[in-house]
Amino acid sequence: EGWPGMALGVEFRRETYVDDRDDRLDGTITFTNPITGSFSGSDVLGASPSPDVRADRSIVSAYAELAVPLISEEMNVPLVRSLDLQLAARNEDYSDFGNVLKPKVAAGWRVADWFLLRGSTSKSFRAPNLPQFYSAGTQVNNGRTDWAFCRINNVACTSLSTTAIRSGNQNLGPETADTYSLGAVFEAKFLPRNLGSLTITADYWKIDQKNVIGIETDNIQILYDFLLRLDGSSNPNVIRLPAEDGQTVGQIDFIQDNYMNITPRTLEGFDAELLYSTPSTRLGKLSARLNVARMLTFDQFPTDVAAQVIEANRQGLFGPNIVVTAAGNQIGVNGTPKWRSSASLTWQLGQLRANAFVSHVGAVDDTGPGQVDGRFFKVGSFTMVNLYGQYNFRGRGMFDDTSIRIGVRNAFDRDPPLQSDAIGFLASLANPLGRVWSLRLGVTF
Repeated sequence: EGWPGMALGVEFRRETYVDDRDDRLDGTITFTNPITGSFSGSDVLGASPSPDVRADRSIVSAYAELAVPLISEEMNVPLVRSLDLQLAARNEDYSDFGNVLKPKVAAGWRVADWFLLRGSTSKSFRAPNLPQFYSAGTQVNNGRTDWAFCRINNVACTSLSTTAIRSGNQNLGPETADTYSLGAVFEAKFLPRNLGSLTITADYWKIDQKNVIGIETDNIQILYDFLLRLDGSSNPNVIRLPAEDGQTVGQIDFIQDNYMNITPRTLEGFDAELLYSTPSTRLGKLSARLNVARMLTFDQFPTDVAAQVIEANRQGLFGPNIVVTAAGNQIGVNGTPKWRSSASLTWQLGQLRANAFVSHVGAVDDTGPGQVDGRFFKVGSFTMVNLYGQYNFRGRGMFDDTSIRIGVRNAFDRDPPLQSDAIGFLASLANPLGRVWSLRLGVTF
């Protein structure tokens, strides 16, 4: 016992991407107004042309992992039943992007047979995906307020459907991250066997991200254009129609919001999990799991443009009722709740099996409608319950190794809490489907 272990490997993979759009949208079929003679590169009303995109890349990877048992139980070291070290590294070479090498170090210290401390530090990366690298322009339509148009022209400010075009950037660098974790595992091995088994884990983690691949966002582009127009210039990424009679500023035609490496981001959190199972009895066996996650930190540093917009808004240059949430603390804002949790309970008796699963996400603030009396609109928490029952046919002749499962998702038919996006809910936090029943038949060969 106690010999080092090693794993080595190489991989090759090929990625392809095809975005073949309709001829009326990709510029093949254009439109010329027969009355005014104005030309549009797209034959779809209200949509700018979006060219087709075809791209591919090849990736060659190599990895190595070394597991080293530094101290074993036979050494009789006080307070150390075992101490294990893991060293790993991975190198990836992209045909279009370049080469990246990242390491990892992890350790596990078993203080006693019922208590383990663990920790790790690693560096990681994410290469730009093919659309972020090659896309010639993907259109996204969102409801946005054109602050320069309404406030400089002195008209009512309303939210209108606004087109943003997101194009790839072949000068993108990789997202990189430094990850740290420290945790403990408690196993109640001293419990009598008739009381079952209990395991509790707790982990703290922190991720420092750099060169995150993202966009400036159309809200920031619009406000930056407003800021520059107050000083006599304009944002070249906000393309406007000619001003009509009585207007100083024309309406937005579209916004060019290309992918780029934005500023750093820091995330920090805590996870805890409880696992418990009873011994098998004539009444069956129960297994329970409870998981709770708490986001401690989510700080997004502003880009240079966003920093100027935030400072201008702080000084009141834009006027009232404008909120900028592009940077700063993101916990409890839009799609980032402070708390998440889940629990499951499984009962098994012979060939019968039943399960209940509950998931919960905490409430968040919706920044879309702005503030009323200094407060954002609160999007309530969302809890969903899923159930299933299953029977396994064993030793039943032609039905041997066959199972049938009846399940229900969202058993209490919960609706997602209302939110201001066009679809009316936060898809990252809630499921819009009502109660869904399912029947599954499985056969093992």
